[in-house]
Amino acid sequence: MSEPVTTIKHCNSYRHFSSAIEGGVYTDDDGQEWRAGRHGWELVGGVCGIDMKPAMEPVLCTIPDGVANPKHAAGSAKVPMHLVPMTAIVYEALVFQLGAKKYGPMNWRQTEVVRSIYLDAAMRHLAALMDGQDLDEESGLPHEAHVRACMAIIMDARELGKLIDDRDTPGPVADVLRKTVKQV
Repeated sequence: MSEPVTTIKHCNSYRHFSSAIEGGVYTDDDGQEWRAGRHGWELVGGVCGIDMKPAMEPVLCTIPDGVANPKHAAGSAKVPMHLVPMTAIVYEALVFQLGAKKYGPMNWRQTEVVRSIYLDAAMRHLAALMDGQDLDEESGLPHEAHVRACMAIIMDARELGKLIDDRDTPGPVADVLRKTVKQV
């Protein structure tokens, strides 16, 4: 007995999960079959196992068999916010609260910000974390939350056209990392 197949329209770059029935097999516009799994889409008969497609553009997907509520179709075309852990959001919000007290809320939206300032701050928090310190000494909050806040500011400033990108000319680090991967 074959599994039911429902066509997902316009899903070349985005396989949507929230309206799919776990275990169901769906076919995209390219004719590829995908199985809806607990943590994403698995290419049916694929060599790689799970092939997660980036959620760069929302798309409209058909309602799978067994899902009757029309809100599912409308909601499934939107960003799947439920995939972000709420604990991370809470800690990140607390870091932003501290920053709002020190510098003003959403201050990076008022004037341009320099990317390297936030990358340096994120790297200092990562270094402390990697060195065994879980909580930032000043805030008492997890270093991971500070890293998230730094990255969020960079992304928000970039989207608003307020980011000064002062990175150097791209170097060979991606190639070096690729070459140094241990063969398992």
